[in-house]
Amino acid sequence: MDKIKNMMDKYCEAQTSDSEEKEIRRMIMGEDPKVPDDLEARLSKQIDMWNTVEKKSVRKANITSLRWIGCIAASLLLLFSLGFFLNQRTDEEEYAKQEENCTNPDDAYAETAKALKTFSHAMKHGEELMNK
Repeated sequence: MDKIKNMMDKYCEAQTSDSEEKEIRRMIMGEDPKVPDDLEARLSKQIDMWNTVEKKSVRKANITSLRWIGCIAASLLLLFSLGFFLNQRTDEEEYAKQEENCTNPDDAYAETAKALKTFSHAMKHGEELMNK
């Protein structure tokens, strides 16, 4: 029994020769195979270890996917917020321009005269600078 156990240990660690592997097959395929008592426990432990490794890799993939989704969501939120802010700012500027319009002709005339007077002063100042 110890011989089988030792050979199975070597086989699991990939340290057996071809002749040893043939002997293991012969013992297993025989009429009354002699199986070590702890073989089932060792195989169960190995399978559980494979499942644990598989679950960890799946969990890691899920975490990576969630990070990407979070980054994309944050980027979209930033873009939408920026678009909303710029659109609202444009609306406020349009509203301000509309508020500047005069409601009666006398106010409009006074605003136009004021603008032309400012323009005239600027032109005279520019002319004086050029004549110097």
